[in-house]
Amino acid sequence: MTSRKSIFIVGLAEVTSFAEERKQKYGNPDQLRTIIMGEIKKIQDAGYDIEVTLVDPDDFADTLKEIKEKLRSRQWDGFNVGFGVRGTPEYTDVFEQVVNAAREIVPGTKMSFNSRPDNLYECVVKNF
Repeated sequence: MTSRKSIFIVGLAEVTSFAEERKQKYGNPDQLRTIIMGEIKKIQDAGYDIEVTLVDPDDFADTLKEIKEKLRSRQWDGFNVGFGVRGTPEYTDVFEQVVNAAREIVPGTKMSFNSRPDNLYECVVKNF
């Protein structure tokens, strides 16, 4: 029996600066949350053991501490940073700190970066 792969996903807690074209494509924050939760359910249904932490850019020090604690808490097969963190220019520093924390704490863990909220499942399956 194969064990479930453990994937740690870091996403953006609230979409405060959401580009107009993204709003048109994915809807309001509640609609976007529904899309992302659907992707997470598909990942779980596919047999992955996932843990999600949402970045709060307004309280990033505490969020980064939580991310580091979770990275140290177990062996991870994969680490994913969502596009909300990675693709929002004003959160570049946040993205860099999240990635650097993962590289320092779990250096051998494979990383992935989804390019849209609706391709998180595809990204995880492709990479892990």
